[in-house]
Amino acid sequence: MPIIQQQQLCFPKKNRLLVPSDFQQVFKTGRRQKGAMFTIICTANALPYARLGLAIAKRYIPSAVARNRVRRIIRESFRHYQSILGAVDIVVITQKHLEDLKSACLHKELNQQWQLLRASLNKRS
Repeated sequence: MPIIQQQQLCFPKKNRLLVPSDFQQVFKTGRRQKGAMFTIICTANALPYARLGLAIAKRYIPSAVARNRVRRIIRESFRHYQSILGAVDIVVITQKHLEDLKSACLHKELNQQWQLLRASLNKRS
């Protein structure tokens, strides 16, 4: 297993979608990829790095503690894949009740989604 430098696995503010207009742009022009637990919407950006936005529905995960847990898991998974995704803006949307699922199950689903996204991005290039 290769040793990954610490700065490669950071998640600074520049890698986050924060402005509502950025979210709207992704929703309007992005391609959807639906999985068992998450929908990922992705569109190209003009920056040299990937950015992540989260849309965690309160109706699917009513507990704030559980929503924050899911957010942490998504961010952690994204940190490991951001370098291979390239210049894209990504929004992850929950589509099921995920509060009772184990972290390993969520990680497995996200890893599959990132791999599929990477494959579809490589096809387009």
